[in-house]
Amino acid sequence: MTRPIRMSQAASAELYAAVRWYEAQRPGLGAELFDSVNRILNFVESNPWLAQQSLPTPGHADSSSGVSLTKWSIASTQTRS
Repeated sequence: MTRPIRMSQAASAELYAAVRWYEAQRPGLGAELFDSVNRILNFVESNPWLAQQSLPTPGHADSSSGVSLTKWSIASTQTRS
């Protein structure tokens, strides 16, 4: 079972801004970030139950990373792979 991840326009813009910033710091670093995010999102899509067990409630910052999850969501419709 997979659950597609929907990325809001705000999250997409934030990701691409981060990719550009990291790429400006060191060529190739932005691509590494983008690839890492893609791998994580693909993993979460394929294993949504793991993410649901470990992620804080959407809209609250994860105190360990300081990351707000308000811009990311896992689609509520379920599909089979």
